Amino acid sequence: MRLRSQLLLFALATLLPLVAFAVLLSGLLVERERDTFRRGAADRARAILTAVDLQLSGVVTALDGLALSRAIDENDLADFHTQAQRVLASRPDWRTLQLASTSGQPLVDASVTFGSPLPAFDGAPYRERVVKGAQPVVGVLTRASGMAESYVPVVVPVLRYGDVRYLLSATVAPAAFNDLLAQQKLPDTWTGAVLDAVQRVVARNRETERFVGSLATADLRREIDAADAGWFVGTTLEKREVYVAYERSPVSRWTVSLGVPVEVLEAGAKRTRSLMVLGLAAALALTLLLATLLSRKLAAPLAEVAEAARAIGRGDPVKPRKPSS
Repeated sequence: MRLRSQLLLFALATLLPLVAFAVLLSGLLVERERDTFRRGAADRARAILTAVDLQLSGVVTALDGLALSRAIDENDLADFHTQAQRVLASRPDWRTLQLASTSGQPLVDASVTFGSPLPAFDGAPYRERVVKGAQPVVGVLTRASGMAESYVPVVVPVLRYGDVRYLLSATVAPAAFNDLLAQQKLPDTWTGAVLDAVQRVVARNRETERFVGSLATADLRREIDAADAGWFVGTTLEKREVYVAYERSPVSRWTVSLGVPVEVLEAGAKRTRSLMVLGLAAALALTLLLATLLSRKLAAPLAEVAEAARAIGRGDPVKPRKPSS
């Protein structure tokens, strides 16, 4: 076997452990990068969900405050209507503010003139739950017949001495939750969504008008049913493949999901692999170069030694080797 080939094999044998270590390190770096990305997306989903719960609890708090009005105790519905109108005017994200009896009979509606015919009570589907539990209820996204806009009803009991005397309801526009998503300044490639308790889209940062009111994708609904938080590979409503981080509130049972395109997350992994391949290629090229140079440097002296040995075997005089400069 030629000297250069032997040197090359020796160098490659020395390089093999480095290659194995580099491959292992590359895999660990890629996995660590994915895990860091996953934790970041989960933290962001949790932060948005906290803001959503605060928004909903703010509605409940405002209604609870109005429920303490003396006008209710004095049965002065005209005065209560005036108070309700002031509250409604201060909350641009509310569509209606209503007072109803425990049977669901509307008594006051701040969105219409006092004394006018009253529309149906928006909190009617939750009437029984509120009366029995004496606790506020956050409803799901609803679209009343004849209405173009959807809304989210929030119903609280009006309590007196522990008994539910009336029901107070406000309907919140989905735009309020779209504003929360916008404030998060998500990357343009990400898909953020707020889902109600039945996993229907309340707010979304992409194609909002098209998908508000739609059910979440089947794979996301399946994951939410299995666990209140998670990370998985799924699809968006537009059929884009994404990594999904989601978290569901233990209080409202609403969910926030964030979809990160697979290609975005894999871009870092590809960069890491590319750099590792380039490094290994450079190491291999350097090994070949060194083996070639070393074989050339050793070939001439070894050839002279071989020629001297053959001369001695023939009985010929051996020429002295010139010292290298």
